Amino acid sequence: KNFIKYNSKYNIGDQKITSNVEDYNGNKWFGSGGAGLFEMDEGRFHVLTENQGLPSNNIFSLTEDREGNIWLGTSEGLCRYGGDRFIMYTADDGLSNNKIISAYTDSKNNIWFGTVMGGANYYNGSEINTIPASSFKSSTIWCIRQTADGYYWFGTTNGVARMDFATKNIIYPFPLLDNQVVYSILEDKKGAIYFGTDKGIYV
Repeated sequence: KNFIKYNSKYNIGDQKITSNVEDYNGNKWFGSGGAGLFEMDEGRFHVLTENQGLPSNNIFSLTEDREGNIWLGTSEGLCRYGGDRFIMYTADDGLSNNKIISAYTDSKNNIWFGTVMGGANYYNGSEINTIPASSFKSSTIWCIRQTADGYYWFGTTNGVARMDFATKNIIYPFPLLDNQVVYSILEDKKGAIYFGTDKGIYV
């Protein structure tokens, strides 16, 4: 396979790309570790940085809601971009920690965010709610997914946690993963769940 490298010719350079999402209109967004947010349009990249109102050029996670807003997890808090301006959310607005390293939109259009040492948060359209750090064996949340059965899964620095949303009850159903960092979670079309860890893939 021949790869195309997007570099300075495409207005991006050799940047560290930390996250990506394709929106409902087919536009592709890329978060970077220090250079801001890139939007790809017909092979060209438009750059949004702190100069345009981004709270931090360090972006760790991206997701989109049903209204077409792009949500960014940054080193300085949570940010919503609707195409014209950035709206910032921090600990003053209810976040448990300002360093957001994972983002996910669930089936109810709740926007979930995993933090460093602060547990998980979700925005329900009107306010930020917290699944406190004390609910987890490790309060750093690397990834969040909702599976077809309605359960929520959290990849942490110390295994994978499963939550019932109605009761907020959290269990660790797979002791084998308890001493592993779970970075990614995928459910396939047959309902099998794949866990990407620091020691391989488990299913």
